[in-house]
Amino acid sequence: MYISSEWVLHMPEVGDLARRDIIRLFLAIFFHTGRPYYIVENGEITQTKPKGLLPKIGGPGLVIIKPYNAVVFEQGGRVTRIEGPGRVLTRFMEFPKEVLNLRKQWISWTAENVLTKDHIPLIFHCGVGFRIEAAKDTAKWLSRPLSEEEGGQFMGLISGDYKVYQHTLYRATYGTTAAGWRLTSQAATETQLLNVVRGYSLEDFYKLKDGGLTTDESIIGEIVQKTLSRVSKISPSWGVTITGFKISHFEAPEEMTDKLLELWAARYAQQRIRIEAEAEKAATILRGEGEAGAITVRELARAEAQTRMVLAIRQGLARMDPGQREALLRLRFYEAIEKIAGDPATKILLPNFRFNDFDTSSLLQDSDSEGSVTDAQVERFE
Repeated sequence: MYISSEWVLHMPEVGDLARRDIIRLFLAIFFHTGRPYYIVENGEITQTKPKGLLPKIGGPGLVIIKPYNAVVFEQGGRVTRIEGPGRVLTRFMEFPKEVLNLRKQWISWTAENVLTKDHIPLIFHCGVGFRIEAAKDTAKWLSRPLSEEEGGQFMGLISGDYKVYQHTLYRATYGTTAAGWRLTSQAATETQLLNVVRGYSLEDFYKLKDGGLTTDESIIGEIVQKTLSRVSKISPSWGVTITGFKISHFEAPEEMTDKLLELWAARYAQQRIRIEAEAEKAATILRGEGEAGAITVRELARAEAQTRMVLAIRQGLARMDPGQREALLRLRFYEAIEKIAGDPATKILLPNFRFNDFDTSSLLQDSDSEGSVTDAQVERFE
């Protein structure tokens, strides 16, 4: 026993195990006096007997898997089985490759240097929730045979309080980066966040309130939904369902927010000037239209009054004796000439004028019998 453990199996080279624990294990296996075991709980190996031995050297041994846990086993560099909650007897040199916690997971982190459309670096404080994909969710999209790389050789169902397919656990173990399925979920979410934020400029993240900048929560919510939608479409490829994504807050360079505030202040001033100019222009147009309307009404009233006066004169002249009419017209003509001549700057020229040639009969035309003003007369006067 000593020779085998010392020089054949090189057991002292296995971690930090004490020689007495190694000898005790071989004696227990040889005489069937006790079985080594370890317990899987909360996504990790919590207890081992002998301490730390079985997970490092492999079986034979007993593995106790608590509810909401699963283990992927390897032997000789290949996957041998995928087990859920219960008691499992391991074979010779069968190791636990991956221990998976089937409960909901949450990781919080800070994403730095997230560039906007205008190349402003932002810092996001965020978190993502995820868990191994449930069998009922896998069944919604599983409509084709899976390849061996996707775990197609493991089509069994892990029963228990949380049912999952074995191939889902296979993808969570081998379909991720070397960091594992948990950190892969975080990294994929951050990548999609970078892609989404690249579609927004810095000013999209803010709005003015009380003379300062405040975060536009509607934009943050929009970014959260877009990021969650994108990462949820790809996470089944590594056996994970994304249950949530949250941005607690973000930070922008202070000098950039100051410049943004100055820019918005300048825009506001320009907008106010433009609005005032447009309002003044509209008021001027309204005043002009009002004055034009008043002038039109006034001139129409004056025209109508003058037309009535002319018609009244016509009617009066029509009732006079021709001789009296001629005398009256001469008198009014002389009065008009005398009044005009009173202006020193006025010159009166009457070349070959004979008053007897002045035909007063034209004044009597277009008057009706009752002396009313017709529309034709008003139109001609205008």
